[in-house]
Amino acid sequence: MNRLILIEGIPGSGKTTTAERLYETLKAEGYKVKQFSEGDLHPADLSWMAILTDNEFSDVINEYPELEEKIRRRSRLEGNMALVAYTLLGLDQGSDLYKYLASKEINASNADLEAFKSAHLSRWKQFVEESDPHTIYIFECVLLQNHMTYLMLDYQAEEALIKDYFKDFMDIIRPMSPILHYLAPVSVDQAIRHVARVRRPEYQDRNNIWIDRVVDYVEKTPYFITQGLKGIEGFIDFCGVRQRLEKNILSSGDIEHHIHDHEGQSWDELLENIKNKTCL
Repeated sequence: MNRLILIEGIPGSGKTTTAERLYETLKAEGYKVKQFSEGDLHPADLSWMAILTDNEFSDVINEYPELEEKIRRRSRLEGNMALVAYTLLGLDQGSDLYKYLASKEINASNADLEAFKSAHLSRWKQFVEESDPHTIYIFECVLLQNHMTYLMLDYQAEEALIKDYFKDFMDIIRPMSPILHYLAPVSVDQAIRHVARVRRPEYQDRNNIWIDRVVDYVEKTPYFITQGLKGIEGFIDFCGVRQRLEKNILSSGDIEHHIHDHEGQSWDELLENIKNKTCL
Protein backbone atom coordinates (compact mmCIF):
# COMPACT_ATOMS: atom_id res chain seq x y z
CA MET A 1 0.00 0.00 0.00
CA ASN A 2 1.20 3.53 -0.81
CA ARG A 3 1.12 5.01 2.69
CA LEU A 4 2.44 8.37 1.48
CA ILE A 5 0.86 10.12 -1.51
CA LEU A 6 2.70 13.19 -2.73
CA ILE A 7 0.95 15.72 -4.98
CA GLU A 8 3.36 18.04 -6.78
CA GLY A 9 3.44 20.60 -9.58
CA ILE A 10 3.91 24.30 -10.27
CA PRO A 11 1.43 26.93 -8.97
CA GLY A 12 -1.89 26.63 -10.79
CA SER A 13 -1.39 22.97 -11.68
CA GLY A 14 -4.29 21.83 -9.48
CA LYS A 15 -2.38 20.44 -6.48
CA THR A 16 -4.64 21.79 -3.75
CA THR A 17 -7.90 20.84 -5.46
CA THR A 18 -6.61 17.36 -6.29
CA ALA A 19 -5.22 16.69 -2.81
CA GLU A 20 -8.44 17.79 -1.12
CA ARG A 21 -10.65 15.78 -3.46
CA LEU A 22 -8.47 12.69 -3.10
CA TYR A 23 -8.65 13.02 0.69
CA GLU A 24 -12.45 13.31 0.67
CA THR A 25 -12.80 10.38 -1.74
CA LEU A 26 -10.56 8.02 0.23
CA LYS A 27 -12.15 9.04 3.52
CA ALA A 28 -15.63 8.35 2.11
CA GLU A 29 -14.44 4.91 1.01
CA GLY A 30 -13.45 4.05 4.57
CA TYR A 31 -9.69 4.58 4.48
CA LYS A 32 -7.91 6.12 7.43
CA VAL A 33 -6.32 9.15 5.81
CA LYS A 34 -4.72 12.46 6.79
CA GLN A 35 -4.12 15.36 4.42
CA PHE A 36 -1.71 18.25 5.00
CA SER A 37 -1.58 21.35 2.84
CA GLU A 38 1.14 23.96 2.50
CA GLY A 39 1.30 26.13 5.63
CA ASP A 40 -0.37 23.59 7.92
CA LEU A 41 1.18 22.56 11.22
CA HIS A 42 3.03 19.98 9.19
CA PRO A 43 4.61 16.75 10.51
CA ALA A 44 7.47 16.87 7.95
CA ASP A 45 7.77 20.28 6.29
CA LEU A 46 9.27 23.48 7.71
CA SER A 47 7.94 25.99 5.17
CA TRP A 48 5.74 28.72 6.66
CA MET A 49 6.85 27.53 10.09
CA ALA A 50 8.47 29.83 12.66
CA ILE A 51 11.15 28.04 14.69
CA LEU A 52 11.37 29.50 18.20
CA THR A 53 13.37 28.61 21.29
CA ASP A 54 11.47 27.93 24.51
CA ASN A 55 12.25 31.43 25.72
CA GLU A 56 11.21 33.07 22.45
CA PHE A 57 7.92 31.16 22.48
CA SER A 58 7.23 32.21 26.09
CA ASP A 59 8.02 35.83 25.22
CA VAL A 60 5.47 35.77 22.36
CA ILE A 61 2.79 34.27 24.62
CA ASN A 62 3.49 36.86 27.33
CA GLU A 63 3.45 39.76 24.88
CA TYR A 64 0.24 38.64 23.13
CA PRO A 65 -1.91 36.98 25.84
CA GLU A 66 -5.07 37.56 23.80
CA LEU A 67 -3.63 35.23 21.13
CA GLU A 68 -2.29 32.54 23.47
CA GLU A 69 -4.99 29.93 22.79
CA LYS A 70 -4.78 30.43 19.01
CA ILE A 71 -0.98 30.34 19.01
CA ARG A 72 -0.82 27.18 21.10
CA ARG A 73 -3.33 25.43 18.78
CA ARG A 74 -1.09 26.24 15.81
CA SER A 75 2.16 25.23 17.50
CA ARG A 76 4.05 22.04 18.22
CA LEU A 77 6.55 21.87 21.09
CA GLU A 78 9.50 19.61 20.38
CA GLY A 79 12.35 19.41 22.87
CA ASN A 80 13.64 22.92 23.51
CA MET A 81 11.96 24.50 20.49
CA ALA A 82 8.51 25.43 19.27
CA LEU A 83 7.23 25.21 15.69
CA VAL A 84 4.52 27.78 14.93
CA ALA A 85 2.37 27.64 11.78
CA TYR A 86 2.15 31.41 11.82
CA THR A 87 0.28 31.93 8.54
CA LEU A 88 -2.73 30.20 10.14
CA LEU A 89 -3.01 32.73 12.98
CA GLY A 90 -5.01 35.23 10.92
CA LEU A 91 -2.46 37.99 11.48
CA ASP A 92 -2.14 41.08 9.31
CA GLN A 93 0.98 40.58 7.22
CA GLY A 94 2.12 44.07 8.14
CA SER A 95 1.87 43.45 11.88
CA ASP A 96 4.95 43.26 14.09
CA LEU A 97 4.11 39.73 15.23
CA TYR A 98 3.70 38.42 11.67
CA LYS A 99 7.00 39.98 10.60
CA TYR A 100 8.78 38.59 13.67
CA LEU A 101 7.48 35.04 13.14
CA ALA A 102 8.28 35.19 9.42
CA SER A 103 11.85 36.16 10.31
CA LYS A 104 12.12 32.91 12.28
CA GLU A 105 11.55 30.63 9.27
CA ILE A 106 14.54 28.51 8.35
CA ASN A 107 14.69 30.05 4.87
CA ALA A 108 14.88 33.52 6.47
CA SER A 109 17.90 32.55 8.58
CA ASN A 110 20.37 32.57 5.66
CA ALA A 111 21.28 28.98 6.52
CA ASP A 112 23.75 27.38 4.14
CA LEU A 113 22.44 24.60 1.91
CA GLU A 114 23.74 21.77 4.09
CA ALA A 115 22.09 23.20 7.22
CA PHE A 116 18.85 23.75 5.29
CA LYS A 117 18.91 20.18 4.00
CA SER A 118 19.88 18.63 7.34
CA ALA A 119 17.02 20.34 9.20
CA HIS A 120 14.49 19.01 6.69
CA LEU A 121 15.95 15.50 6.53
CA SER A 122 15.67 15.29 10.31
CA ARG A 123 11.99 16.31 10.14
CA TRP A 124 11.18 13.78 7.41
CA LYS A 125 12.99 11.00 9.24
CA GLN A 126 11.05 11.75 12.42
CA PHE A 127 7.78 11.77 10.49
CA VAL A 128 8.47 8.37 8.89
CA GLU A 129 9.40 6.85 12.25
CA GLU A 130 6.32 8.23 14.03
CA SER A 131 3.76 7.74 11.24
CA ASP A 132 0.80 5.44 11.83
CA PRO A 133 1.27 2.29 9.70
CA HIS A 134 -2.50 2.10 9.16
CA THR A 135 -2.91 5.68 7.89
CA ILE A 136 -2.52 7.03 4.35
CA TYR A 137 -0.87 10.47 4.33
CA ILE A 138 -1.48 12.97 1.52
CA PHE A 139 1.10 15.76 1.24
CA GLU A 140 0.81 18.65 -1.19
CA CYS A 141 3.89 20.43 -2.62
CA VAL A 142 6.25 19.78 0.32
CA LEU A 143 8.76 17.41 -1.25
CA LEU A 144 9.52 19.13 -4.56
CA GLN A 145 7.98 22.61 -4.70
CA ASN A 146 9.10 24.12 -1.42
CA HIS A 147 12.62 22.75 -1.76
CA MET A 148 12.98 23.53 -5.46
CA THR A 149 11.98 27.14 -4.82
CA TYR A 150 14.93 27.69 -2.50
CA LEU A 151 17.35 25.47 -4.39
CA MET A 152 16.77 27.39 -7.61
CA LEU A 153 16.01 30.94 -6.46
CA ASP A 154 18.29 31.36 -3.45
CA TYR A 155 21.04 28.79 -3.90
CA GLN A 156 21.06 28.72 -7.73
CA ALA A 157 21.84 25.01 -7.50
CA GLU A 158 22.84 23.09 -10.62
CA GLU A 159 20.73 20.16 -11.85
CA ALA A 160 23.25 17.51 -10.73
CA LEU A 161 23.32 18.92 -7.19
CA ILE A 162 19.52 19.08 -7.08
CA LYS A 163 19.19 15.44 -8.15
CA ASP A 164 21.63 14.40 -5.44
CA TYR A 165 19.77 16.56 -2.90
CA PHE A 166 16.47 14.76 -3.44
CA LYS A 167 18.00 11.27 -3.43
CA ASP A 168 18.47 11.47 0.34
CA PHE A 169 14.82 12.42 0.88
CA MET A 170 13.61 9.58 -1.32
CA ASP A 171 15.76 7.13 0.66
CA ILE A 172 14.19 8.30 3.92
CA ILE A 173 10.55 7.99 2.80
CA ARG A 174 10.99 4.63 1.01
CA PRO A 175 9.66 2.56 3.99
CA MET A 176 6.25 4.22 3.44
CA SER A 177 6.04 2.97 -0.19
CA PRO A 178 5.54 6.55 -1.43
CA ILE A 179 3.95 7.48 -4.72
CA LEU A 180 4.29 10.90 -6.30
CA HIS A 181 1.69 12.31 -8.69
CA TYR A 182 3.05 15.23 -10.68
CA LEU A 183 0.47 17.57 -12.24
CA ALA A 184 1.97 19.26 -15.30
CA PRO A 185 -0.04 21.94 -17.13
CA VAL A 186 0.56 21.80 -20.87
CA SER A 187 0.60 25.62 -20.90
CA VAL A 188 2.59 27.03 -17.98
CA ASP A 189 1.64 30.55 -19.09
CA GLN A 190 -2.10 29.83 -18.91
CA ALA A 191 -1.78 28.03 -15.56
CA ILE A 192 0.05 30.92 -13.86
CA ARG A 193 -2.20 33.62 -15.30
CA HIS A 194 -5.29 31.64 -14.29
CA VAL A 195 -4.20 31.15 -10.68
CA ALA A 196 -3.18 34.81 -10.51
CA ARG A 197 -6.77 35.78 -11.41
CA VAL A 198 -8.32 33.26 -9.01
CA ARG A 199 -6.17 34.28 -6.03
CA ARG A 200 -7.22 37.92 -6.15
CA PRO A 201 -9.32 39.17 -3.21
CA GLU A 202 -12.39 41.32 -3.75
CA TYR A 203 -10.71 44.26 -2.04
CA GLN A 204 -7.55 45.39 -3.77
CA ASP A 205 -5.07 45.47 -0.88
CA ARG A 206 -1.80 44.83 -2.71
CA ASN A 207 -0.34 42.99 0.30
CA ASN A 208 -3.00 40.33 -0.19
CA ILE A 209 -2.74 39.84 -3.96
CA TRP A 210 -0.92 36.55 -4.44
CA ILE A 211 0.87 37.29 -7.69
CA ASP A 212 2.10 40.69 -6.46
CA ARG A 213 3.53 39.14 -3.30
CA VAL A 214 5.17 36.37 -5.32
CA VAL A 215 6.72 38.79 -7.81
CA ASP A 216 7.94 41.08 -5.00
CA TYR A 217 9.72 38.10 -3.46
CA VAL A 218 11.21 36.41 -6.54
CA GLU A 219 12.54 39.62 -8.08
CA LYS A 220 14.87 40.00 -5.08
CA THR A 221 16.34 36.49 -5.36
CA PRO A 222 19.80 35.75 -6.80
CA TYR A 223 18.28 33.63 -9.58
CA PHE A 224 16.02 36.43 -10.89
CA ILE A 225 18.77 39.02 -10.59
CA THR A 226 21.28 36.82 -12.42
CA GLN A 227 18.80 35.87 -15.14
CA GLY A 228 17.46 39.42 -15.49
CA LEU A 229 13.86 38.27 -14.94
CA LYS A 230 11.04 40.69 -14.05
CA GLY A 231 7.32 40.64 -13.28
CA ILE A 232 4.80 37.91 -13.96
CA GLU A 233 6.51 37.10 -17.26
CA GLY A 234 9.72 36.33 -15.35
CA PHE A 235 7.81 34.16 -12.89
CA ILE A 236 6.18 32.25 -15.76
CA ASP A 237 9.64 31.68 -17.26
CA PHE A 238 10.94 30.40 -13.91
CA CYS A 239 7.96 28.04 -13.48
CA GLY A 240 8.53 26.62 -16.95
CA VAL A 241 12.17 25.90 -16.14
CA ARG A 242 11.17 24.44 -12.78
CA GLN A 243 8.57 22.12 -14.30
CA ARG A 244 11.03 20.77 -16.87
CA LEU A 245 13.67 20.26 -14.19
CA GLU A 246 11.28 18.51 -11.82
CA LYS A 247 10.21 16.11 -14.58
CA ASN A 248 13.86 15.30 -15.22
CA ILE A 249 14.49 14.71 -11.52
CA LEU A 250 11.57 12.30 -11.29
CA SER A 251 12.58 10.45 -14.45
CA SER A 252 16.10 9.87 -13.12
CA GLY A 253 15.10 9.35 -9.47
CA ASP A 254 14.19 6.25 -7.53
CA ILE A 255 10.59 6.85 -6.49
CA GLU A 256 7.32 5.60 -7.93
CA HIS A 257 5.80 8.51 -9.81
CA HIS A 258 3.29 9.40 -12.50
CA ILE A 259 3.37 12.59 -14.54
CA HIS A 260 -0.11 13.83 -15.44
CA ASP A 261 0.09 16.29 -18.34
CA HIS A 262 -3.18 18.20 -18.52
CA GLU A 263 -4.83 21.31 -19.91
CA GLY A 264 -6.88 22.23 -16.85
CA GLN A 265 -9.87 20.12 -17.83
CA SER A 266 -11.47 16.84 -16.79
CA TRP A 267 -10.56 17.02 -13.10
CA ASP A 268 -12.83 14.02 -12.41
CA GLU A 269 -10.88 12.01 -14.96
CA LEU A 270 -7.58 13.13 -13.44
CA LEU A 271 -8.69 12.14 -9.94
CA GLU A 272 -9.82 8.73 -11.17
CA ASN A 273 -6.51 8.26 -12.98
CA ILE A 274 -4.59 9.08 -9.78
CA LYS A 275 -6.70 6.64 -7.79
CA ASN A 276 -6.21 3.86 -10.33
CA LYS A 277 -2.43 4.28 -10.28
CA THR A 278 -2.25 4.35 -6.47
CA CYS A 279 -2.00 1.12 -4.50
CA LEU A 280 -4.62 1.31 -1.73
